[in-house]
Amino acid sequence: MAALRVRLFKGGHCTHKEQMVIRTGRRATVAFPSMFALIEHPTQGPMLFDTGYGQPFFEATRYFPGRFYRMLTPVQLAPHETAVAQLQQIGYAPEDIRHILISHFHGDHVAALRDFGQARLVFLESGYRHVKPLKGIRAVRLGYLPSVLPDDFDSRALPVSDSSGHLQRELPPFGRVYDLFGDGLIQLVPLEGHFCGQMGAWLQTEAGPLFLIADACWYRASFEKLILPHPLAMLLMHNPDRYRQDLARIHLFAHQHPEALIVPSHCPPSIHAYMSQAAVSA
Repeated sequence: MAALRVRLFKGGHCTHKEQMVIRTGRRATVAFPSMFALIEHPTQGPMLFDTGYGQPFFEATRYFPGRFYRMLTPVQLAPHETAVAQLQQIGYAPEDIRHILISHFHGDHVAALRDFGQARLVFLESGYRHVKPLKGIRAVRLGYLPSVLPDDFDSRALPVSDSSGHLQRELPPFGRVYDLFGDGLIQLVPLEGHFCGQMGAWLQTEAGPLFLIADACWYRASFEKLILPHPLAMLLMHNPDRYRQDLARIHLFAHQHPEALIVPSHCPPSIHAYMSQAAVSA
């Protein structure tokens, strides 16, 4: 069976205290890359999982209340680090990207959506329904910046839900997941503890199985050793109990699938591990 070709990139980074994202971490301020993935599907063509940071993030956080977002997590993004710039380096124009899988609506995952004006936008319906009415400080409190979404977002949207018609499969221990194209290559896994409507992607790649888990945790050690974020960070979770459940399920899944690489979106060792494995198999 044909497989996906997947390449991971870093679309800028933010900085924060390490102990906030894993309670055994250091008090030091560290960099957290904002990962996005290029997924080359054998029949559906090139698509992205998230976008990393983009210029709209800086425009949306120039003034208050959006400014609070940038103050809490200072961001650096060089021009060559944008998704558009990096994709152009390997031969893809923005209009070549046919779909973008949105893990969730935090700014560091969707801030470059406006750069891809032809892509259909795939997301869990529950997530967009949750953030769509939010404005001002209510939006910023959830890490959502409405202005980074394209003006034609709704017309390009492909929401996923139990009624959307996508083939549903069982993926223990997560339960029901959504087979995006019905071929088993991309299965969308609800992981809604961190953010309402967050989804991961279980991918069958040329380099082996790959599970992109977005912000279900930030470091590999979190799911390997079941280490939670700092208590203050837990207060910001959409559903702290569901977050704990998601972490426990990923922990179990890792033991059930030792052949798979599990990649949180902001974990440098996990990102580098997949890049190395993919380079060897190329």
